[in-house]
Amino acid sequence: MQQTSYRFARAASPPAASSPTSSSILTSMSAASRNSSGSTGRNPRHRNQVNLSTIEKSVTHLLVATKQLLETLTAWSRQQATEAEVSDVYVRLGSEFNIACRAFTAIGVETADLGNVPDALRTILEHTLSQDASPQSLDVYLPRIREIIINLLHGLKRKQQKLRQKQSRENSEGSFGGGARG
Repeated sequence: MQQTSYRFARAASPPAASSPTSSSILTSMSAASRNSSGSTGRNPRHRNQVNLSTIEKSVTHLLVATKQLLETLTAWSRQQATEAEVSDVYVRLGSEFNIACRAFTAIGVETADLGNVPDALRTILEHTLSQDASPQSLDVYLPRIREIIINLLHGLKRKQQKLRQKQSRENSEGSFGGGARG
């Protein structure tokens, strides 16, 4: 067994007060985004389009990071990647997760039901990387890693569906009486 220090704990955790829960982190991020999104920009429809674009980009980056994590873990198990490389990809995934959550909460789509993916992954990755690098070691932990990622993907899909429904409602409301005020 290898004894190594890991950079998982602090790097991917979202900023928050002392010993927060994932729901309190996301709640505080949601409150902050509501407070800051009040009157920026003159055209709410344009602001929503910009936010939708931001969300799509952040979700895409998060999906790429999850794929890279799985690829890097596979390379680690074959001794073609180091623990530090796995850690770097994990840190990026945590950052992309936090960016995606902020993008969703900025337009009022709650993300608390996604849970704290970085914390869940950190725990299982610490166990995984404490083993000798081998396909057999990875096989022990890979089902749980995939479960976390699959739950994240399903959650993101639900968020995007809610977002599309919200956008559709706003577009139909805007075309039926959203005339100029002034």
